[in-house]
Amino acid sequence: MRWRGWTVPIVAAAALVISPAAAMAAPAASDSVSGLEYAAATTQGRFVGLASGALPGAWSVTVDHTPLGTSAAITGGDFHLATRLHGTLATVTGEFTAGTVRQLSGFTGCVDQRFAVHGVLGQVGSGAARRGTGTLDATLTHYRATIFGHCLTYSASVRGSLSLTPS
Repeated sequence: MRWRGWTVPIVAAAALVISPAAAMAAPAASDSVSGLEYAAATTQGRFVGLASGALPGAWSVTVDHTPLGTSAAITGGDFHLATRLHGTLATVTGEFTAGTVRQLSGFTGCVDQRFAVHGVLGQVGSGAARRGTGTLDATLTHYRATIFGHCLTYSASVRGSLSLTPS
């Protein structure tokens, strides 16, 4: 087999991600998060965005919930944050264990709707060290407009805070 020079960076990057340092628990951290909802169903929302603060990076979230009305209970889902831990590239993950989604505005007419989202995270950490906890508190805004006589949500954004605590 012929050795190719471009494989060295790929192997080095993989070693960083799976190294023992990456398996350490995340430090206590608080970040601001912002992003968008890229997929929504009656009982699930999927979000992506950027975090800034103690653990800056890109994040993604899947939130499972009871049918969304003026309120809903969070029933599950997962959280992923690509960041640096102790100078090493790592992914911090967690699972939603509880929480609520509560409508704040936009109750009548075809206007934007705002929701308060409070998610409780468990099994937070990186690698095998996943015994921490956390919370995600955000405002979700559904942007709506009347199109051909129908009220449609055409976009959604999320902005808030993320707090993670290792075990």
